[in-house]
Amino acid sequence: MQLFLQDGKHYFKSGKWLFEIKQLSAIRANEYGLPWDATSLITITNGRAAIERTIGIEDLGHSDFKDIERFMNFIGFDRESTDWVRYCPEGKKRKRIT
Repeated sequence: MQLFLQDGKHYFKSGKWLFEIKQLSAIRANEYGLPWDATSLITITNGRAAIERTIGIEDLGHSDFKDIERFMNFIGFDRESTDWVRYCPEGKKRKRIT
């Protein structure tokens, strides 16, 4: 399997299939299939990633954000092409975290 970066698009190729990354959902758990206690939604538009709704039962720590950042780097997004968006209650503007 190969990861391609072209014209702001991120996609994988497997055989004759191309998989374009548009949205990712992440959970914090010790192992896949076990209960999770935090979640994050990542949306990719025009070559930029927006990390939204990163919420947990307990407060998230520095290591949580570093883990997400490490994954984003792995799939080809650096700090310049990634926006962290803080979740705000309904009726308030979302805030971009830099």
